[in-house]
Amino acid sequence: MGNNCRFLVITWMWTLLGIFGYCHGDPFEVLTKNTFFLDDRVTTDLVTLTVPSAVVKGTEHQWMWTSHDGRNSNASIATITLSMNNKPSCNIQPPFIEITGYNPSMKPIIENAGIFVLMQTKPPYAILARFEVFGFAFKGTPLFEGNKMFLGADVSVSCEVSRLPEGATLQLTFQEEPTSNSALFFNNTVHKVIRSVDQNYQGTCNLKLNENNTFVISIQMYVLKGTYLSPMLTLFRESSNNSKVKMMCWSHYKVNYQKADWIKTRSAEETPISLIGESMDEVGRDRFSYPIFNGKYFPLNISPVAFNDGGYYKCYFDTHVFAAFKLTTIQVSASRDPAGGRPLVLRCEVSEVIGDSVTLAWLRMDGSMGLLVKQEVLTENHPNRSLSLTLPSLHMDQLHWQCAVFTMGMLRASVPLILPGATVSSELPEPIDSTSQMR
Repeated sequence: MGNNCRFLVITWMWTLLGIFGYCHGDPFEVLTKNTFFLDDRVTTDLVTLTVPSAVVKGTEHQWMWTSHDGRNSNASIATITLSMNNKPSCNIQPPFIEITGYNPSMKPIIENAGIFVLMQTKPPYAILARFEVFGFAFKGTPLFEGNKMFLGADVSVSCEVSRLPEGATLQLTFQEEPTSNSALFFNNTVHKVIRSVDQNYQGTCNLKLNENNTFVISIQMYVLKGTYLSPMLTLFRESSNNSKVKMMCWSHYKVNYQKADWIKTRSAEETPISLIGESMDEVGRDRFSYPIFNGKYFPLNISPVAFNDGGYYKCYFDTHVFAAFKLTTIQVSASRDPAGGRPLVLRCEVSEVIGDSVTLAWLRMDGSMGLLVKQEVLTENHPNRSLSLTLPSLHMDQLHWQCAVFTMGMLRASVPLILPGATVSSELPEPIDSTSQMR
């Protein structure tokens, strides 16, 4: 960045709270401050670390950086030297992009989060300031035109913090109801899937530190009216006795249609099968339901969802396609290894993998927190559609598991598996490092 410091006024809108520990009595009392920002790759606003002039005493100083993601440790990223006329000259390195006096600035990118230490190197050596900068990233998919959602879609949301301090909690809340019981937390990220959206949603991502709301991200999402002209929407559902799915089909136009039909195919080559009336078999009529058609609204409900329900579904009003869904089903199981007898094999299988790759992951659960033990990326050319995990033996505290399904790094579904009983404790598979694998 050159040898001259740029004296600019920087505005930063993301810092909500600073926690200071500075005392004016001791000239080398360390200034400590926590700073929070929301990851934003578009904004021109910068994150600025502000050091009061009373803190700086010597003639040579250095900024050190240890990133939260572990890529950098005690890296020197800025040196500042006072000239004979007391004007500072500096040399800075990323993530800093500019500096005003002793106050450096950087872009609000979560990879830049970490611990920043200002040291006085001459004379004498002293640590003057310590900033811990926490980055947050909020993601949502599938979203249309910013914060608008397609009616009937599954919307996946995640909120990530670069480091979760000890004693802190990260929580997603929608419609003023906390989702901690149904949310999945791992790798400093809380994930939530809102299934078959049919209304507008307000929510927050909230970091609580010492029972106080330290940093809050507001979330506002709006559902588009009607399903006509929506793209094919992909839904993931578990196959179990208490699972269900609702596929929306609704016209917001004034005209009333005369006939409605739902058809299903397992693949593009298969002959479509109508799911309405006498065309369904007896088992289908027990699990598939729909209201009396009123000319505008005709959702399809499946409960419980069977593994062979995976496939393509289209809703017709007269001869017009008003909704299209691809339903991918998931089933989990546990069985003894037939080769050895004692090891237990966990198996997670999806009904199909077509188009985008699918990541399956086995998580060992501690409450709502998951430890990633094994994962695999499945594609259309993958030899199978499942992920198996072999457990040599069980422990009473290691009986709760979940198979998590991800596409494009976002959680699409998680299916619990609770193992009955346990044997004498032995070594279980160790969690793998998931820091960069699902971002």
